[in-house]
Amino acid sequence: MKTNKHILRVLGVALLIVWGLIVYEIISAIYFSGNEEIGNTDILIKSKTKSAEQFQYVENIRDPFRYFPVKTDTNKHHNSPQPIAQIWNPPPFRLKGIIDARSGKMAILEDGSGETYFLQRGDTLQGVRILAIESSRVQYEFGKKKSDWRLE
Repeated sequence: MKTNKHILRVLGVALLIVWGLIVYEIISAIYFSGNEEIGNTDILIKSKTKSAEQFQYVENIRDPFRYFPVKTDTNKHHNSPQPIAQIWNPPPFRLKGIIDARSGKMAILEDGSGETYFLQRGDTLQGVRILAIESSRVQYEFGKKKSDWRLE
């Protein structure tokens, strides 16, 4: 409890000092604002000697307060950004085997975590679509590109 009183006293003194400085600045601005120069005299002399002749109007500079819509030529294609080529990453599967059954051929695929999948022609798994299953290879489509896995 004692530390709270101590902190409040310090903050109260700081508040009085700040308000005292503000009142001092107001009084000094009212009573000493005549021709008396307070502070740096170079700054006051420069500000007193400024005149309207120092500023000149230049016609070839754009007025920042006037809006003129910019006309763009849609026939020019050299300024358009080129599309970024997408990097094709093959799917994270490995062909572990091919089963030739009466109902059709099945591909045995294994993912990175070791999970095994049995897929037939036309099946889709995580964006991979099986197109054809042959005796030693499986053709698939992934990301609009075709490729194949081969048995080792």
